Amino acid sequence: MTERSDDHAPEGKAADGASLPHSVRSTVIAVRDLGSAWLDLVGTEARIAAHTVTTILALGLSVAVLGVAAWLTLVTAAVAFAMRMGAPLEGALIVTALLHAGIGLLLVFMIRLLSRRLSFPVTRGAIRGGDRHESRTPTQA
Repeated sequence: MTERSDDHAPEGKAADGASLPHSVRSTVIAVRDLGSAWLDLVGTEARIAAHTVTTILALGLSVAVLGVAAWLTLVTAAVAFAMRMGAPLEGALIVTALLHAGIGLLLVFMIRLLSRRLSFPVTRGAIRGGDRHESRTPTQA
């Protein structure tokens, strides 16, 4: 039986210098393969995430369309009910339009109030050296 020359070398050390480049090459290949596998995983997860977000947006749009359809059906039913109760068609439609306009104005008012929070008055006051708990809006400054 023939003994190999590296059988007597201490553990972890090569008996000849040729195995060190081989070990480095093997390590580089292993790191490259690991990086490639990691990039494949990231790519796969990114595709899954993109598909999921697209599906969620499509389903959300579908819900919005169905919600609008339901609302229009309810408004139509309300107008039909008003007509059965003796209201003229034009009057029922005008009342419906005015109610929608009023609700729209309330929503615009709420948007304006909420948009004032986007001016970050507390942060701006802290940067200027003012009171950190100051809650003035830019129109009050």
